[in-house]
Order: sequence, then structure tokens, then C-alpha cells
Amino acid sequence: NMEKQTECRTKVKEASNLLLELVNEVLDMSKLEADEVVLEEIPFNLSRISEEVLVVIEQIAAEQNIRIVWEKKDITHRALIGSPGHVKRVMMNILSNAVKYTLKGTVTITVSEEKKLTVTDTGMGIAPEDLPRIFEKGYTGYNGRMERKSTGIGLYLSQMAAKKLGHQITVVSKLGEGSSFTIDLAEYPLRTE
Repeated sequence: NMEKQTECRTKVKEASNLLLELVNEVLDMSKLEADEVVLEEIPFNLSRISEEVLVVIEQIAAEQNIRIVWEKKDITHRALIGSPGHVKRVMMNILSNAVKYTLKGTVTITVSEEKKLTVTDTGMGIAPEDLPRIFEKGYTGYNGRMERKSTGIGLYLSQMAAKKLGHQITVVSKLGEGSSFTIDLAEYPLRTE
């Protein structure tokens, strides 16, 4: 089936590209910490980069029997100007964490016209005492209530990159019910052309 082969090759290529980007994240950490990251100012489509990230996340989620739900809420303006590579990395980190800590259920991605991207999961949630530390480097959280599943740099890098980009990441969580991370892209102007 040539159509299926083409689809698989496309997914493999996109997954390889994102894997390379994740490796680059580790290399970027020292640059972020030294405030040496150079941001782009180029047009990009928020829905398109969301789709690119979802190709990889859906494969990971499928292996864990987690359903991915993508909601687009009345988006009229999809073209923004900014640093799409960094936005994609922040999205990838937040989504991979949501899948990683959701043992069953769903992960919902919502993109809104207000330039907010929200990732909501039905995972184990975060205890109130852990919330202030989740963006610390090396912190894997959850007070030992779950086996070690990460290096503890994903959310740290996401927060650092978001601050550099002028974004804000907020989190609401309830232990045993799940978490909701919102990335506010309000600093990005709409493309005017």
C-alpha cells in the first residue's frame, strides 16, 4: 500500500526532526542559562506547528492507550511572528510530560484565538506542596508517588524558554484528577501582511 508507506515515511521524518530538536534542547540549556539564545522574528502558523508536534505525541500516546483530543476554538488568526522553533520545543515538553504522567484517559490540547495553548490531562495530578517546585532544574516531583520517568529538565527548559520569549506558563492541578498547563503567547503579534 503505497499511500500507507508514504504516510509512514512522513511520520518517521517528522519524528526524527523532533527528536533532533529535543537533543538540541539539552544543548540549548547552557545557552538559556547564560542568556545567549538568539530568537527569531519570522512568520509562523500556530496550528501548523501544533500539528507537527501532535504527529509525534499521538504515536507515544497510542502506545500507552491514551487518547489525544485536539480542540481549536474559533481561531481566525493563525499566523504569528516570532520564534517557532522555541514555541514548538515548549509545546513538545509540556505535551510529553502530560502523556508521561497520564496512566489512562485523555490529553486535550486547546488552541484559542486569544493566543493561548492549553494542555489538560487526566493524569495523577500534582500535590499543592509540589506545585511551587515543578519548574526547578532536576526536580522530578510527585514526592516519590510514581517511578522516576524523567530527567527533570523538560519543564525547567520550558519555563526558561517561555520567559525568554516573553510568554507565561501557568498550571492548575488537583492530585488524583489531572493537570492543566497554559502557555500564553500573547506577546506574539499577528502577521499583518
